[in-house]
Amino acid sequence: NDLARVLGWAQSGGWGLEAGRVQMSHVLVDVEKASVALLDRWKIEFNPTADRGRSFDHPGGGHHRRHSMGDPAKPVRPARIMNNYLGVGVDAKVALDVHNMRETHPEWFFSQMGNKMWYTGLGARENLSHSCSNLANMLTVECDGKRVAIPPDAEGILVLNINSFMGGVTLWQSPDADRPLPPQSMHDQLLEVVAVFGSAHLGRLQLGLTTAPCLAQCSTLRITTKGELPMQVDGEPFVQPRATVLINHHNQAWMLVRETEEVTA
Repeated sequence: NDLARVLGWAQSGGWGLEAGRVQMSHVLVDVEKASVALLDRWKIEFNPTADRGRSFDHPGGGHHRRHSMGDPAKPVRPARIMNNYLGVGVDAKVALDVHNMRETHPEWFFSQMGNKMWYTGLGARENLSHSCSNLANMLTVECDGKRVAIPPDAEGILVLNINSFMGGVTLWQSPDADRPLPPQSMHDQLLEVVAVFGSAHLGRLQLGLTTAPCLAQCSTLRITTKGELPMQVDGEPFVQPRATVLINHHNQAWMLVRETEEVTA
């Protein structure tokens, strides 16, 4: 869990193990010693328009039907609250494929290692199909009212509230030490926007072999999609028809921060 990582609760060091289990008394000591910090929470509103977009095949989950202009209007998707991140494109596509596979064959997902293998396998499949290769022509992004240039070969856009993604990857960082980026914080009422170039790029990011282009930092965000695209909010994937997606600051929540050297909050 990425939020647990930035708050220091994903690391079990110092808690001790008894019969392979964390000793709860050690956890409670850390809870008592924990400091508090604010976490920004963001409201995401979906204002769909007529869907003329491409559709996506989901392994194990069938084919998502394309809705034509003659179909009944789709209901407005309920607003969501984001704590961690929003993804549009390749990362959401892989997460959606895994989700649909799990829904169809739950018996195939019986361990954490097995789940990782499915993510790897379906990520490799996406690396061959490049179903989101036309992403730059499928959406526009506006940060604080200003249009953001999307790299033409981008296959995913990530909107970040915390500095951890995919189990600990730091995306908001400059490849040039002489040109540092503005700092990222989970309580500065700002979002960070980065691009990714496909599932292979996501794999290299996890290994620390590359960086992601950092596109913008802003307090309000508008994403206008020109067709059907995979999205995910805090790890929950779905297919979003053509829409205008508005992200605005909602409120802040108090969180407990464990006192460890690894804390990044």
